[in-house]
This record gives sequence, C-alpha cells and structure tokens, in this order.
Amino acid sequence: MDCWLLWKLTNGKVHATDYSNACRTMLFNINTLKWDEDLMQIFDLYPSMFPEVKFSDRIFGSTDPFIVFDQPVPIAGLLGDSHAALFGQNCFEPGMAQSYLRNRIFHHDEHRFTTTFFSRRPGHSIGYGHAGVIDYVFEGNIHCTGDTINWLVNDVGLISSSAESEQLALSVSDNNQVYFVPSFVGLGAPYWDNRARACISGMARNTKKAHIVRAALESIAYQVERPNRPDG
Repeated sequence: MDCWLLWKLTNGKVHATDYSNACRTMLFNINTLKWDEDLMQIFDLYPSMFPEVKFSDRIFGSTDPFIVFDQPVPIAGLLGDSHAALFGQNCFEPGMAQSYLRNRIFHHDEHRFTTTFFSRRPGHSIGYGHAGVIDYVFEGNIHCTGDTINWLVNDVGLISSSAESEQLALSVSDNNQVYFVPSFVGLGAPYWDNRARACISGMARNTKKAHIVRAALESIAYQVERPNRPDG
C-alpha cells in the first residue's frame, strides 16, 4: 500500500518502499536485506517488478503538483503501522517493548511468537531502518483486543460506548471469578489455535453486567502478558 501511494503521489516517478514494509511481503530476505532471488524464481518474478528498498527516514521523493497540492511537498519517510507505533513510543533500545491493538498473523519461532519486541539481532522481523541502522523486532500477535469492547457495544449491547467500559468495570471490586476468553476468531500467540472460540466462564447467580465487562477488559491484559509455560 505504501509503495502504491508513493507511486501515485509522485505521478509514477518513484517506485520504492522501506525495510519495515518490504519484510512483510514475505519476499524480502531480512538477513541479506535484498529481495529474495530464490523466491523470485519460484513465483516467476523479475527484479524490475520490485520497488527500491530504503531506510524509513529517507526522503523518498516529492508530490507531483499535478496530482495533489500546488507545489512539491517532500515525502520524508515511510514506516509500517505497528513499526511506526514502536518507533512512536520511543522503543529505541534492545529489550524495549510496545503493545498495540492489531490483528496480524505471521510465521512464529520456537517460542511460538512471531518474529515486535525490539532487538538488533538479524533473524527477527525488521522493525525499521533509520540513521543508517537496521533495527529488528520480535512480535507476539493477538487477535481480539479492542474489538472485544466493540462486541460488547455493538453486538450484545451490554454498554452503550467503549468509554463506559472503564466506569462500569471500576464499579465492582473484582471480576467475581468471571473470565472472558475473547477467541472469536481463534487464539493468537503463543497458542495459534484457529479453532478456538470465545467463552465466558465462572458466572454465578450474583454475576452482574459489570463483572462481564471487567472480565472483557482484563482479557486484553491477559493476552498481552506472556504465559509462564514450560513450552514458551
């Protein structure tokens, strides 16, 4: 998408992308930092089809006045969505982490996590390239976070708005042993079970709407926290 927008904004003058977006195509070798020649052959592709890959903080070109604006405007940087969130939260040192509410699935490593935890070790996914350095990341993906609150609002009508969720959750002292597993479309890291479905457990006769809403909010935190399991 970024490559297409850049092409359109520059009226076809610039065919480029950045490292963070290139690595998500699964056709970019993150160790050699080049489009993978073996994959090109497998899919009968040619190098001329691929955009030039640049560091995220480069000036990629300028908008064409015939397309948008009255004068050229520099396009100073490209960055993928979750990568931009990591950068925006100042995660610049190895070990720093950022939590974002997205729905993504990519290949995972031996710990059953995908490869966006900050690292400078090749072999993980590319976070971004800036100041002449490639930064790598480690990522654990979960499927339903903010959408769980949308479900409470739009599908079952337990609350009238997402803003109401906090107020209602704080109206009770705890979840009253009610737990919400928001696996509406399966479970992500580290379980990777697409057959799993959502459930609410532990409800008693004294369970209130507030307990269910609180459990839904807590389910987001439970998914973000990495389980302490022997198999990772």
